[in-house]
Amino acid sequence: MLELRHVFVVALFAVTTSGCQDATAGADVLQYPVPPGWGAPGSDYVVGNKAEVPGDYRIVEWIKRGDTIHDWRELITTEDWRLEFVQEAEGTVAEYVAKQQRAEEDLCPERTRWVVIRKAEGDILYEAWFTPCPALSARYRSQGKHALAKLAETPYYEIARIFEGRSNRFRLAYAAKGQGVSDTERSRWLGWLAEAGIAPR
Repeated sequence: MLELRHVFVVALFAVTTSGCQDATAGADVLQYPVPPGWGAPGSDYVVGNKAEVPGDYRIVEWIKRGDTIHDWRELITTEDWRLEFVQEAEGTVAEYVAKQQRAEEDLCPERTRWVVIRKAEGDILYEAWFTPCPALSARYRSQGKHALAKLAETPYYEIARIFEGRSNRFRLAYAAKGQGVSDTERSRWLGWLAEAGIAPR
């Protein structure tokens, strides 16, 4: 059982550590336990980046204190789409994941290995291993995207879950630089992702 010292609640336009702030009437709210081994929000880890398309999409990226969004060791990402918006643009959850996989493979066929761990209607849990891709790095550098260019040169591991509620689609992911994580760490993050869900209305 994961230690629930804090519960994160993420809604469009709102991130809080207690209670539900739902700034969009009728929106689903993502809820998940404290990330394993990450301590307390604000002191041990901070928001490294956030952006939004008002009413349609929001992303928040958390990093360990002392890291930057351009040079992180571990990264937690939450993404929140308005369901109608993302279904029209990207299709179902399964179609969205397949598109992401094809996009990576088209850019660098040998860069990524994907494994779907669990799949249900509107809910996919997967992991991926990313290896360095010089061609992708060069493309990003030519576009002035130096942080992405650096990431394309770095091996990293990601485990993520994408799932839907009644009005929103969420993506919750953990990434770590390097070739992967231990079996124990993997099990902890699998448990963390499984605990995530839609906050009661």
